[in-house]
Amino acid sequence: MRARKPSKFGLLITMMALLMAFVMPSPSLAEEGELAVMLYDMSGRMVGSATLSDSEAGLQIETTVAGMEPLAGDRATMFHETAVCGVGDSFGADYGAVVQRLPNLQFYADGSGEYAVVAEGWTTADLMDSDGSAYVIHADGGADVGPPIICGVIPAGAPQVEVLPAEEETPATPDEDAVVSEVDEAPEVPAAPMPIFTEYEVTLRDMSGREVGTAMLSNDGNDLSIQTMIAGMDPVPGDRATMFHEVGICGTGGNFGADYGAVVQLLPNLQFYANGSAEYNVVADDWNVADLMDSDGTAYVIHAAAGDEVGPPIACGVIPAGAGPAPAPVDVDGGDDGSTSDEIDPYELSDEAYLALLVETGLVGDMINRDGEVIGSVSAFFLEGEMELSIFMIDLDPAEPYRRVAITSQGTCNAPSFDRSGEELIVMPYELEVWEDGYGDYFDYLEEVGSSEQFLDEDGSAVVVYESYGDDPGEIVACGSLESMTDWLADYGITVEEYIEYILGILW
Repeated sequence: MRARKPSKFGLLITMMALLMAFVMPSPSLAEEGELAVMLYDMSGRMVGSATLSDSEAGLQIETTVAGMEPLAGDRATMFHETAVCGVGDSFGADYGAVVQRLPNLQFYADGSGEYAVVAEGWTTADLMDSDGSAYVIHADGGADVGPPIICGVIPAGAPQVEVLPAEEETPATPDEDAVVSEVDEAPEVPAAPMPIFTEYEVTLRDMSGREVGTAMLSNDGNDLSIQTMIAGMDPVPGDRATMFHEVGICGTGGNFGADYGAVVQLLPNLQFYANGSAEYNVVADDWNVADLMDSDGTAYVIHAAAGDEVGPPIACGVIPAGAGPAPAPVDVDGGDDGSTSDEIDPYELSDEAYLALLVETGLVGDMINRDGEVIGSVSAFFLEGEMELSIFMIDLDPAEPYRRVAITSQGTCNAPSFDRSGEELIVMPYELEVWEDGYGDYFDYLEEVGSSEQFLDEDGSAVVVYESYGDDPGEIVACGSLESMTDWLADYGITVEEYIEYILGILW
């Protein structure tokens, strides 16, 4: 199968991850002074939400986050001036200056965080100016707040008060005891292009997205020093093949390792011990950090075995794009394929045409629980017979962390019992994972599914999530009726052109 172009894959990820962020706030805008903001990490995974509501005391901000890196501590939280979050290497590159710093958000050791604060003198309308705003959580809580780790888009609206950059706002009466810091005290958070690094620490994660180790890359003269430490992996001793792949994409679940491209450098095998840990220090001759930071970055990958058959990836870390030269792949077949087909290659289309094709073939729906409440969103996109399915949900019972997911031949979701008359057309190969705070997410990629039309027959189709997983998964706890994306957008009063413009604005 031909590998995807990273830029197009990034567009697809952005569409799926930000679908709720664009549409979900729309109903709440009808309720004056209240807005729901979906929060995402740099990979596009939904990690929480924030509810903004107007009150006599000011702007009430209730924030809940889960599933982040399990490090306790404070994180700087603030509003930036433009409704652009980005994804991957562009995460936080274009949201502009700080317009209001908020109290720090405290994270717990399990990677969750929550708080409720009031921003005096602010309203939802202030944030919804002509280019919206971004709600951003940074890596640290001090004067040097570090890079963004979470971001949510507050869409443009019809504001009554224009949001001004921090340096232009003059507070009336400074109050040392105010809950919210004054705007002119907010630190500048530069959104500069990626510099040429001489040192970079790579976070390594397993298939589920759990952090399992780090790799420190540093220039050593004309060579590259690599210091790797792993812990908490499968306790099976032995050598594991280690290498760099040509694209800085790791993925999770069924998509783990699907898009990182060819091998550009084989490294010495990494030896694992019986307790699931490993470490080594090696040098890659004639390489440096900038070589790995080309226009689409690089992936540092550890495979399941060593030798001629290295097996699937078991750990992967992203080295982001920067200003370095593109490494040349090794053992790549460079022959002419002799193709004379007149068929349109979707990955050769312009970004606008590619997104239009996704919208035309896409299916979406609202996930509802047994009470009939909307608790999430499902989206499926189809290209060349392949399907990308994404589900984001909230308010799930964390007592059962893994749930079976299927697409059924009955498109009606009748809460509370849900219609069980339809057969399961597709049982997804992996389970939806539920985090401790009740958030659930799922992302998978399937080949040879066919077109979206098969799911839009007279009976329709629905995505269902069960109580558990396995051969006896229990009752259906959530259901989402699938409809064409064009119809769904029309239900919210959004044109295809408006949606494509929004997605391109978020990504670029």
